[in-house]
Amino acid sequence: MLSRTKYILFCTILLTLLLCSCSININKEKDSPEFVDMVYPFLDAANSRWFYFSSASRPFGIVNVSPDMDIDWAWNSGYRYDEDSIKFFSHIRAWQLSGVPVMPTTGKFKGHLGQNNYQSSFSHDDETVFPGYHQLKLKDYGINVELTSTRRVGFHK
Repeated sequence: MLSRTKYILFCTILLTLLLCSCSININKEKDSPEFVDMVYPFLDAANSRWFYFSSASRPFGIVNVSPDMDIDWAWNSGYRYDEDSIKFFSHIRAWQLSGVPVMPTTGKFKGHLGQNNYQSSFSHDDETVFPGYHQLKLKDYGINVELTSTRRVGFHK
């Protein structure tokens, strides 16, 4: 009888230690950062060409959605961190290619007057950016914009 009690006690202690060690490993894995968490999405968004900043995109994705601040010059086009207004959101973004401009608005339609007339100001305080996602608020229209994409589809909300 004594040996059976010792056996049950031994199994209970062994099982407890095993379960405790598993929970410790799970916690350590959650604390370690993912590679995507180490990406700085604003890298070179103030100085470089527009195709370097594609916040709501996927690697090798067909569709990369992102805000456009300036489109007058090839070097200054696209998302520019130091700018304070957004002209539109591009639905396609690649080297020497930009297209399908989208701009949500409210009120009287004035898109036919050009992008300078329907652009909107925004603040970095109301902006959330991480790889694959971009969210901001258009101050002039009071619209919250969210952008994301899959490898083949871009979503504007």
